[in-house]
Amino acid sequence: MSSVAKAFAQHRREQVVRPQPQAVATESTPLLPWKSVRHGEPPPVMFQVRFQVGSFRSFAYGDLREVYFRDAGHVELGVHGMSPQIITLEGRNLRELAEYLSSGLVYWIEESDPRSIDVPESSPWIDRIRIEPLRNPG
Repeated sequence: MSSVAKAFAQHRREQVVRPQPQAVATESTPLLPWKSVRHGEPPPVMFQVRFQVGSFRSFAYGDLREVYFRDAGHVELGVHGMSPQIITLEGRNLRELAEYLSSGLVYWIEESDPRSIDVPESSPWIDRIRIEPLRNPG
């Protein structure tokens, strides 16, 4: 009988369902110019676009209608809220960001600080963010 009790003790719910460990930022982890959802967090309703001057604008994911990835340094977001707008992200190594945005998993995006040193060329970087109204042809 003790072997049955021991088997149940080894398979209790607390031990079977454990919380996933969260990634801890270390000095070897590059700082990304965006923050995405981690495992287990609910997806955000809105995302922020942060500028170097300290200002920011927020957009609803429900208004994000298009993510256009031209190359590793150019991403366009078509936002059709109160007025249609195009958000252009220019930089390098932005494929992962485009994929996260397409899935609605980004909290914020920010322009990278040009004074940052020791940023490897392989790290993602956003030189410039532009927000322009979308003009209808004709």
